Amino acid sequence: QLAVALRAQGRMPEALAVYEDALNRTPDSAILRTNYAQALAGMGRLDDALAEVQRVLVQVPEDDVARGLLVQLLRDLGRAGEALTLTQAWLDADPTDPNAQAQVGVLLSLGGEPEAGEPLLVQSLSDAVPRPQVRHLLGMMAVSRGDHRAAVAHLRAELDSFPASLPSRVALAHAHMALEEWEEAAAEYSAALGFVPEDVELRRALAQAYFNMGDYGLAAEALAPALAQAPEHPYVLLLHANILAKQGDRATAERVFAEAQALRARATP
Repeated sequence: QLAVALRAQGRMPEALAVYEDALNRTPDSAILRTNYAQALAGMGRLDDALAEVQRVLVQVPEDDVARGLLVQLLRDLGRAGEALTLTQAWLDADPTDPNAQAQVGVLLSLGGEPEAGEPLLVQSLSDAVPRPQVRHLLGMMAVSRGDHRAAVAHLRAELDSFPASLPSRVALAHAHMALEEWEEAAAEYSAALGFVPEDVELRRALAQAYFNMGDYGLAAEALAPALAQAPEHPYVLLLHANILAKQGDRATAERVFAEAQALRARATP
């Protein structure tokens, strides 16, 4: 518990020391060694983490947490092919294992084979256990088919279990925009900006959502940081011009619009 608390505070070297001391006393603890591997991975020591999680799987071959960490480490080390071979073997051994279904489905989907990965991702939902990226990938597949309502359901489910997933948050906001659900989109863009407050494109998207709601004051307020950061961004300027026009300042709107058009023309080959 002390090591977990130290990790949560970002005191990783101290957490590692606690884990190492505990492992010296109880070297056969699979849980301790897996947590130690996670801490090593968090410090960027991926090869060391891989060695530790492999030790766990020699001891407890079907440890789902250790298996999941092993797959993630192999992916992070650029060894996705090895990870797929390994997870496919687990799936072949038990085709009904939701963890193996999810792992193979994720790897196939990220590897450019979404048609093969999607059925496995769907099957992995059978036990209702949240697994990272499963719902996100299903949501993105729904987006690619133009089914934004299904995308919202999948992405919301991903965020209910993994609220720190910025890609899911942004994708959910975009899906709400496609459905013309401006207030919901604005809420998700605002939440995403909590993670990356200086993201110009998210600022512009939030301002657009407010603009579509008809709240031009909020739109201007949301766009102001983007204008300060990227004063020559043509699409930021175009939205700025539209906001000014709605607020009745047509002369400035026309000037800003002309500037945006000129910048866009220069950027087009």
